[in-house]
Amino acid sequence: MSNISAAIINTVNISMFNRGMAGKIFDDVKKDGAKVVMKNNKAECVLLSPEEYIRLIDAAGDMEIKK
Repeated sequence: MSNISAAIINTVNISMFNRGMAGKIFDDVKKDGAKVVMKNNKAECVLLSPEEYIRLIDAAGDMEIKK
């Protein structure tokens, strides 16, 4: 059940941006982590904080070095 809850919490509909809620969405990303943006019931993109993006890029680079 927690996976379903996490999926619901971590998604945002693209229409929320059109309703002027971008600031709230960005605050939620900073506070709670990545969000999946849905458009027409399909995942369109993933929003990450700059810090999380850098962490992921660094981790991917570390994995390349270990090969």
